[in-house]
Amino acid sequence: MGLVFIIILFIIIFIIPNFLFRKKDKKWFKKSFKLEANLTDVELKSTLLKSAIFMASLALIGFFIGTGLGGGYKINKKLKSNEIEYNDRISFINGDVFNVEVLGKNSTYIFYLTKENKIVKVTPINGIVKHIEEVK
Repeated sequence: MGLVFIIILFIIIFIIPNFLFRKKDKKWFKKSFKLEANLTDVELKSTLLKSAIFMASLALIGFFIGTGLGGGYKINKKLKSNEIEYNDRISFINGDVFNVEVLGKNSTYIFYLTKENKIVKVTPINGIVKHIEEVK
């Protein structure tokens, strides 16, 4: 999935501006972009590249927002129907061990659910968590 997305971004940023530049004299091009008539080739390429980068930025934002919302919806649906499998184990420095479902983690925090409490817990990893393991 990630490779496909990178290829699409590559096409948007590098191939589409060159394709459009070759079509700069076409009627549809002039009508679609409404650019100034006295632009040099370098200025036109720069404008098309900026437009492509803007489109790629929108695609990235849409991708991350869409996957975030979709993932949250999926977890919410599993939580409501009690289909969550608690197959992770977190051991804390103080000796507590919990069977949990890890929803996500970054370099600072871990996000998880416990069987007893259906509210997402956020715990700092550094200095609190001894280790995290997957139990099958």
